[in-house]
Amino acid sequence: MSAPVRREPPIERIDAAAGDASCPPSAVTGNVHRVVRSRDAIGRDARILHKLGYMTIIIRPAAETDLSALLALYGELNPDDAPLPTKSTRDIWAAIRLQQGRTVLVAALNGVLAGTADCVVLPNLTRGGRSILVVENVVVASAHRRRGVGRQLMDAAVRLAESAGCYKIQLLAADGHEAHTFYRACGFRPLAQGFRRYLDHDRIAPEPGERSRSQH
Repeated sequence: MSAPVRREPPIERIDAAAGDASCPPSAVTGNVHRVVRSRDAIGRDARILHKLGYMTIIIRPAAETDLSALLALYGELNPDDAPLPTKSTRDIWAAIRLQQGRTVLVAALNGVLAGTADCVVLPNLTRGGRSILVVENVVVASAHRRRGVGRQLMDAAVRLAESAGCYKIQLLAADGHEAHTFYRACGFRPLAQGFRRYLDHDRIAPEPGERSRSQH
């Protein structure tokens, strides 16, 4: 039996905004230009716009060649995690690639991987059979925050949900004003109380913004 064919969701795009005063006059208005094209064409456009002084943000599904940069981003998200062995990393990535409805989004800022969000479409037997999109592992590199990277990732997650016919997007946010302000600005609302139960309690450190897991 042949392996299942995975279709990439239609979310590749380039966002270009005025980067500095050396931009052409038409660019310094701060308008954002959105172009949906092939990955190669997007790469060419990004290089051209970057040379013209634009800041470019490309949102696309992650590829295996992104693994090293992804692991570096996850290291910022959970700095206490032990490094994954190379074989484990590739095995896990292969499983992710085969998982139906799973898309790891990445954001490249001027060609550098600057952020990521892991999205999963869950088929659902309620709400008329409409699916749910769950978002996890959202992180923007500390050196590239406050440049619109996180907002573009969440916008791409919304487009994924819409294209999959989902009726809602669900995520858990760490405690903290900054994270909550960000998600509110992206159109999310704190409409439910989230709960977690961690397994292997002694082996997993608290995630950013969480109290010690010995507390309750």
